[in-house]
Amino acid sequence: MLELDNINKQYQRRGSTVHALRDTSLTVETGEYVALIGPSGSGKTTMLSILGGMLAPTQGRVMLEGQSLYDLS
Repeated sequence: MLELDNINKQYQRRGSTVHALRDTSLTVETGEYVALIGPSGSGKTTMLSILGGMLAPTQGRVMLEGQSLYDLS
């Protein structure tokens, strides 16, 4: 199982804060398929980067099989 729990991701751009994801939660059970759809700029690539461990969230937890993704070696 892969879980996002209250994920937030913020960027600083030209002196202002851009919220790519706000309080986003998702659970993907083992064997499930998921498609992310939405308009340009809605946070799809940011979410996929966080799910893949390539980008850390500003806040929240990413869990893989009950263990924090960032505690895995």
